Amino acid sequence: MSSNRYDVTTGSSGHLSALLENAKLLYVTDAQFSEDWHSVMHSHPNLELFYCVRGIGELRMKDRVLPVGSDDMIIVNPNVEHTESSIPSNPLEYIALGISGVDLIFDPQGQHCSVLNYRESRSEIVALLRMLISEASRQPNGWDNVCQHLLVVLLALSFFLARRFVRPITDSLKRFPQEEL
Repeated sequence: MSSNRYDVTTGSSGHLSALLENAKLLYVTDAQFSEDWHSVMHSHPNLELFYCVRGIGELRMKDRVLPVGSDDMIIVNPNVEHTESSIPSNPLEYIALGISGVDLIFDPQGQHCSVLNYRESRSEIVALLRMLISEASRQPNGWDNVCQHLLVVLLALSFFLARRFVRPITDSLKRFPQEEL
C-alpha cells in the first residue's frame, strides 16, 4: 500500500485571509445573451465578478471598452458604470457574482476593472462556479453557507492563479503570451 500525506500549515497569507473574511456573496447569476438583451450602463454598490463560459463580447465603461471572451474573468469594482455586450454570432454566456466587502485590483493601471484569462484553469474555475449555481438554484438546507465557502475557495484559487498563470488582456485587443506575473 502506498499513501501520501500532505501536512497543512499556516502560512503567511495574512492579507489574503483578511480579504477572504470580508468577502460576502450577495448573488449568483448565470446569463446568456439573446436578441432580447438590452445593454444599459449601470453600476452596483458591490464588486461584480463575471466569468465568461463561452462567446465573444465587450465590457463597456465610460472611458474604456475591453474585449472579453471564453475563460475571461472580469472584475468590476463597486460603483463603476459598465455594461456587457455580445457578438450575436457568438453570444456570451457568463456567470456573475455580486460580492460585498472587497475591491480587487489586479491591473495597477486600471483600478476600476480587471480582465484576466483562466484558460489553463478552466475546469477548476467552471466547476466551482457551476457548484455555486447548483446550490443557489436548488437551495437545500445550508446552501447559503456552502455558497459563501465556495466563494472563498474561488477567490483564493483566483488569487493564486493570478500570480502564476494568468495572462493580462489590454485595451488594444491584444493578448500577451503566457508569462509569470
